[in-house]
Amino acid sequence: MDHMIEKASQLRHTGQAKEARKLLLEALEQEPKDAELWYQTAWTHDSLGLEREAVPFYEKSLGMALSAESRRGAILGLSSTYRVLGEYGKAMEGLLMELAETTADISIQEYSRAIQYYADKLDQIEE
Repeated sequence: MDHMIEKASQLRHTGQAKEARKLLLEALEQEPKDAELWYQTAWTHDSLGLEREAVPFYEKSLGMALSAESRRGAILGLSSTYRVLGEYGKAMEGLLMELAETTADISIQEYSRAIQYYADKLDQIEE
C-alpha cells in the first residue's frame, strides 16, 4: 500500500489531484483499515477544494493508528478544514488538544489539563 500512497502523493504534487483521489478511493475499498490511506484521501480532497468531503476521511484516520507525523498532519489538516468551513471552535479545539498532548514546553505542560478542559468550551462565557 505504501507504493499506492507514494503514487497518489506524486499525482497530487504534480497537479493531478483528481487522479490521486480516484486511486486512493479505490485503494480504500481494498484496504479500509489503513489509517494512512484515510489521511491521504482527506488531504487529497482538501487539495481539490472538497473540504466538507475531507472531514470524514480526516476523522476516520484520527480514530486509527497513524504515525506521529501523519497524526500531526491530520490534526492540522482537519483544523484548517474546519476553519475554511467556518467552524472556528472545532478548528481551535483540535489544535489546542494536540498542543496540550504533545508539547515539550514545560510552561505549556503546566496548563495542559486546563487547555484540554477548555478546548471545546471556547465559546462559553463564565458567569
